[in-house]
Amino acid sequence: ADEEMFQAGDVRTDPFAAFGMGSNDAGSGPSSFYQHSAQQRQQGRPGSADAWGSPRYQQQQQQQPAVQSVPLVLSLEELYKGAVKRLKVTRHVMDAASGKSLPVQEVLEVNIKPGWKEGTKITFSGKGDELAPGGPAADLVFVIKQQPHPTFTRTGNDLHATVKLPLVAALTGGSASLQMPDGRTLALPVSAAQPVSHGSTRVVAGEGMPISKQPGRRGDLHVKFEVLFPRQLSQQQKEQLRHILPAQ
Repeated sequence: ADEEMFQAGDVRTDPFAAFGMGSNDAGSGPSSFYQHSAQQRQQGRPGSADAWGSPRYQQQQQQQPAVQSVPLVLSLEELYKGAVKRLKVTRHVMDAASGKSLPVQEVLEVNIKPGWKEGTKITFSGKGDELAPGGPAADLVFVIKQQPHPTFTRTGNDLHATVKLPLVAALTGGSASLQMPDGRTLALPVSAAQPVSHGSTRVVAGEGMPISKQPGRRGDLHVKFEVLFPRQLSQQQKEQLRHILPAQ
């Protein structure tokens, strides 16, 4: 299991603040999200003066706790292989005696399944802030965000990568290799019968991302070849190439 601790929020640096849901600066009292909702209920809306204060609306509010979202940044390797993340979260609960909001720390465990995509949501019911005395705690939702990778880009279940290939291998055959997110080295043979042109692509079936909803299946790998041309040639080499290579 990954023992990394993730600070989801604290009194001074609260990531919920970006969503208008964090604790106030003093670390006590209801959050700004709750205060805003309370003002709306008191003021009402044009054309429906009693909508906010109606018993039915209040019942709906009690049945539907607020949602607090926090980004969970993961590497492509973690999304490829799966991982277990232990996340240290500081939430705020209302003290019935003082009416103040008190910070409470808790460690939540998230099991990352191979193939999960950016935007996947993991919900912990009732693990967010308590927004009002006696009210339900908000749901805490981690939203997956993938870190940029130096080699691969991802489109759905497919992976895309650019592989450099020496000119001699592109013309006469050889092989290239690509290190996959799980640590394997994937060999990419180049046939002498089919020269590889610069910018050409190859699809390797079944070497993309795992498909989380279809265990055992994977997307495809799209390889783009970047043919490396020599930086300089001698006059003799140029003459030899003119005799070897066709003019068109």
